[in-house]
Amino acid sequence: MAFFLAERYLSRRQALDIGRRRADPDSTRLTAEVVADPGCQLVMTLAVPEDEVCYYVFDAKSREEVSAAAARAGVTLDRITAATADMSPTRMDERGPRSEVSGHTS
Repeated sequence: MAFFLAERYLSRRQALDIGRRRADPDSTRLTAEVVADPGCQLVMTLAVPEDEVCYYVFDAKSREEVSAAAARAGVTLDRITAATADMSPTRMDERGPRSEVSGHTS
């Protein structure tokens, strides 16, 4: 499978609610749909209130799988883009994340 970054534009208030872990009905429906679809997995939700956007990271077979899961959930995604990820192990220290593989501080 591959990673896809989906964007959903929303109000600052909605993004703040997601960041505060308050219930977001769209995210809840989207999560339920991807749980039911073994070809599409929601990896992470990231809300950015200042930019009025919510990002979803999916591990899916295709962009179409992400789009279909969102459609079944009744969630409009404004953009879906193929993405790459560095999943190398990291550890936290007092300075923040640090890659175990490269030894460089992020």
